[in-house]
Amino acid sequence: MRKISYIFIISCVAFLASCSDFLDREPQTAWSDSNFFTQESHIVGTLNGGYDLLQAALGSNFVVYGDMRADIYKLNDPTRLSDEKALNNSLDINMSTASWRSFYNVIKQANLVIYHTPKMVESKKITATNGNNYIGQAYCMRAFAYFWIVRIWGDAPLVLAPYAGGERIQEIRKPQTEVLDTIQADLADATRLISSTSTDRFTFTRTAAYAIQAQVYAWQHNWPAVITSANKILNSTTTTPIVNANYSLVLLYDSVAAKTLTGDYLTNIMLKTQYSQMFNVGLSKESIFEMPFSVADNENNNTLFGLLADSYAEVKPRIEFIDQYVIKDWRQFINFWGGEKALKFFNGTFTRNIDIRNVILLRLSETVLLKAEALVYLNDTEVDSIKQASNIKSAMELVNLIRNRAGGKDLIIPETTYTTLGLDQIKDIVLQERNLELAFEGHRYFDLIRTGNIAKVMGPINGQTNPLSFVWPIHLDEIRNSNGSIIQNEYYK
Repeated sequence: MRKISYIFIISCVAFLASCSDFLDREPQTAWSDSNFFTQESHIVGTLNGGYDLLQAALGSNFVVYGDMRADIYKLNDPTRLSDEKALNNSLDINMSTASWRSFYNVIKQANLVIYHTPKMVESKKITATNGNNYIGQAYCMRAFAYFWIVRIWGDAPLVLAPYAGGERIQEIRKPQTEVLDTIQADLADATRLISSTSTDRFTFTRTAAYAIQAQVYAWQHNWPAVITSANKILNSTTTTPIVNANYSLVLLYDSVAAKTLTGDYLTNIMLKTQYSQMFNVGLSKESIFEMPFSVADNENNNTLFGLLADSYAEVKPRIEFIDQYVIKDWRQFINFWGGEKALKFFNGTFTRNIDIRNVILLRLSETVLLKAEALVYLNDTEVDSIKQASNIKSAMELVNLIRNRAGGKDLIIPETTYTTLGLDQIKDIVLQERNLELAFEGHRYFDLIRTGNIAKVMGPINGQTNPLSFVWPIHLDEIRNSNGSIIQNEYYK
């Protein structure tokens, strides 16, 4: 994911040599590795290792967990049984993706940084400024990993101190509400500790922490808090794509170029837009957090490419999903390029051995539309008709900001139209806009659950109507290794 320094690699070798007997021990509440964390590079290496493990957890699985069980994909390769199980709502306890171990590996790295950095600051081996930044990133990393765990499995063990080996999770599962409270506490610490000047797209910044915070509050249906967190990122002027000096919506639709629809239109114009480059080059102004791939670290996008965009891709977009884009919406060309392939991340030539396109996990337009959703859902409890109208107007300005970027004035929903609609219809508009804008980015399934639409949408497609089935099963190995502490999700017993 990132080129880890040779110091970290050497340190890991030394650590494994001195602590190999730890691997089979039971979990501990604290570590006794006082001889390992002796200099700043050890903390940096451990933190970088956490980012690398996050890539291992989500490099392509952000699609599997976030989109595969929604109404986006159909099976293309009949030999891919795990894909078929996800698509057909027939998950089982032996699927590799039913294991949460990869996420707890990330949490282990974060816990090490959180536990050891204060000691090194106290001993003046790390400055307070650097130490705070490392700890803040680790809190955000841990919160992000736990947020994925909660949305995938529901209740989960809370591991908040380093494990000796991190191989076995034997704590009982804590209620989802308690895990979410811990996530919010971690994010509060992250926004306080991470350097306010960092705009690195490869590490967790304050902006990333605020974006995750807004998502978690939305999951908790705390709509005022969603708006507060989103406003830490967004300009209060909703009608401009410029948000601040460091983050802004990139360009897609061009009214002049739209008049010259020639045969080479896609390759010469559409695929060179900032919007397409955001996914195929990376590090755009719209990106908040992305996982980088590095040839130097022997990494590429082969797994994601094989899943979505190869000639024999494992899954393809459903025709019903493709047809939701109107002809004037430029996003359809970026997403599908005129065919039944999810090409959003792979427009242009893809070379398996050298391609290092990044994967964006947080970007500005998601926060924009999440704020729009929060404004609309405020009206569930708002009784003042003037405030209700103001909430809808503000929400639709944000939706139209995204739609205008996608297709110009023809895609804008006029005020004379949306003021005639009921609240549920406005909610559907916002949900649908998230579907169109964030296609293939791992949001759709969670959006359907959060908004209470999963049974309505997925029932006719794969019979997913039982709320107990909305979470994943816990892998059999996790159950066996827990010595009876981990209880399987009810639907899969």
